[in-house]
Amino acid sequence: MKCSRRAVLTMAGLPILAGCGGPVDFTPAAHRSPEQERSSAPEEVEVESSFFGRSTDGRHVALPGAAPSGLVFSTPHLDGRIGEIYSGQVLPYDVATHLDRMNPLRAPEGHRFVAFTARAGRPAFEEDVEHPVEAFLEVDGSPLPLRNLFGGYSRGAYGVDWELIVACVRDGGRVVLGVTDEGRTVRVDLTAGTAVDDDAWAANEGFRERRVVAFEPGSATYERAFTTAPPEGIERETGELELGLAPDNAFLAPWNPVHGWAPVGRMWLTIPMHATVAFRELPAVVELDLQASFEYRSATGEPAPLVAPLTVSTEEVRRQRADIIPTFEVDGWEDAATLTFDAVGRATVQYTELQVPATLTGGSTPVRFALTLSDGPDRF
Repeated sequence: MKCSRRAVLTMAGLPILAGCGGPVDFTPAAHRSPEQERSSAPEEVEVESSFFGRSTDGRHVALPGAAPSGLVFSTPHLDGRIGEIYSGQVLPYDVATHLDRMNPLRAPEGHRFVAFTARAGRPAFEEDVEHPVEAFLEVDGSPLPLRNLFGGYSRGAYGVDWELIVACVRDGGRVVLGVTDEGRTVRVDLTAGTAVDDDAWAANEGFRERRVVAFEPGSATYERAFTTAPPEGIERETGELELGLAPDNAFLAPWNPVHGWAPVGRMWLTIPMHATVAFRELPAVVELDLQASFEYRSATGEPAPLVAPLTVSTEEVRRQRADIIPTFEVDGWEDAATLTFDAVGRATVQYTELQVPATLTGGSTPVRFALTLSDGPDRF
């Protein structure tokens, strides 16, 4: 028996249609009635009271009915911002799918979900084995580790931009996001939508609210004469030190790996001076006393102590084996300050067969920089 091509195609489709569990609805979704939509939606699934979920695909997840937050949680080696916080009994299907669940989720009786989104920022320092970060979610006092938050930070970026984290908690219970870094733990009470305002939170303020420093002028040259003091019978000689200073890329933070934590309410201001050294007439070596050479004052006239380094050799700077990088303990929240340099130190000159001392002489003109401190750019 011969069959037409149309008949073959028709018969080939019969098993497919016959295998369906019921009639096929060819009505486009946009034209279906609410009753049709409800009948096709997945049923809610009730979860265990210990439910915990986390999405790390990096995409932003909208949480229907959530409250916007914008609260920044930052430490030396971690930087993030809470996007939204949701509290309710049901996680919609569109949210549940990000947790690899194919149904809307319902919390058991007497419980609710607390869910939040978090966006990655840019930490001040990169985490390593010597400076680890421990993030956790505390559900009714029981901590759940959040390993590798934002996929870890490497080569100047986090692995993912967004995280979604969900926990089930009893009604009236508390969910807290915590980060332990350099011996201090900051906490965000997600049920209240506020930070736990304690000493650790206060100490990390400078990481949450970054500040930048600008200098005017951008560079200057300091000049200072010196005279040798040779033994009797040897003629004195004079020369001049030329020290170029170009402060830039100043870093202001309440913690750094060299000095640890600054006192609460204070910050470390580290200023690379990009120094250059040259001598006129007579080469010398000057051991600069940086504590005596630098003076930092806020706009109100308050001095800030230099904490390190205490000295530096012009020979090391001249050979580019060192730079002049002073660190001051400052308030950090002022809008302006001044930094003055006027060299104080011990100079020596190498004669043919002996080394002789030299004295910095002459009426030097100090180099003065005006500092402007302002809020840094948005990291999120």
